[in-house]
Formats: sequence, structure tokens, C-alpha cells
Amino acid sequence: MNDAVPVTESGAFGRVIKAGLVLLLLCFAPLAGAIDQQGQHKMHGIGSLSCAEYLVARRGVHGGTALFMEWLAGYVSAINQSTALLYDAAGGVGRETLLEWLDGYCQAHAQSLFGDAAFNLLYQLEPLRQIERPD
Repeated sequence: MNDAVPVTESGAFGRVIKAGLVLLLLCFAPLAGAIDQQGQHKMHGIGSLSCAEYLVARRGVHGGTALFMEWLAGYVSAINQSTALLYDAAGGVGRETLLEWLDGYCQAHAQSLFGDAAFNLLYQLEPLRQIERPD
């Protein structure tokens, strides 16, 4: 008589696979973006301004870059705090590198919201994410 446990969805192997898939989905859920049933989301503060307005600020008009960088820092901090198994969504990338990426994105997508540019920035930085505090 064969006492082996069948490798099916109801077996231990199937439960491990399901648990792994759920964990995988949870890890990437923050990058999927939260939207309502109409495909919309509310953006607050500086994130609700356009990329064109960001580019004007980069030229030193209306308070310069500082307000946008402070908003971005808060956005990244919120992602860090609300995402399981994540230390830094920006992967330790420096301010100048972030600004260069945002400049390029916003030049190509001037009508996009700055908050959407921040979302896309973090999506691009996903391979560099730090899941633990570096020593």
C-alpha cells in the first residue's frame, strides 16, 4: 500500500504553493496602486500638482524644489511604514538621483500629477528596495 501524500491542491505542497503566492502578491501590492471602482484615487497636497508645475518649481519659481522633495519624503515614508517587509522603498538612492529621474519623467509627462510621478519613481526603484536596515 502506498502511504505517500498526494501532491495536489489539498496536500501540504499545495498549501505551501498557495501561501507563497499570497506572500508574493502582498509584497507587490503596494506597487499595484490603490484605486476605487471607477479607477480613481485622491492625491493630496503637492502630489496633486502637475509635473509641469514641478518643472517650474525646479527653475526656482514659487518656492523651488524643497516643497516637492518634502512631499516626496513623506510619500516614501508612508510607503515604508505601510508596507510589510520593507525598510526603504527608495533603496537609499540620493536626492540628486531622485531629482534627475523626476525631471526626466515630468518633462515627458508634463500633464501627469506629481504624485503619479512619485509612484512611477518608486516602481522603477523596486529592484533597489531595502527590506532591512543596512548595517
